[in-house]
Amino acid sequence: MDNKPLVEMRNIRLLYGRKLIFEDLNFTVLTGEKWFIYGNNGTGKTSFLKLLAQLQAPNSGIVNWYKQDKEELPRVNYVSASSRGLFTQLTGAENLKVIIAVRFNY
Repeated sequence: MDNKPLVEMRNIRLLYGRKLIFEDLNFTVLTGEKWFIYGNNGTGKTSFLKLLAQLQAPNSGIVNWYKQDKEELPRVNYVSASSRGLFTQLTGAENLKVIIAVRFNY
């Protein structure tokens, strides 16, 4: 496996209004790694994934993707419990199983 960083989050600080979501968050994903993020409601999972996908900017700190060509950037996918997901009759976990099965031919 190639141990080069794919993405790094450094010294991330994120606020929603006055509420502190993250402070001094540091996270690195190495090339080839796969991560599963889970936790209780309100713990910052969606905020973390939005930062990682660059759908939201931190109040301070950096998110650095090491691929320069946008065509080479990997996708960051998530199913939010607050959205309807792909299938409203399925849970978030069940929707993720569908995404994995379709995307990776499992």
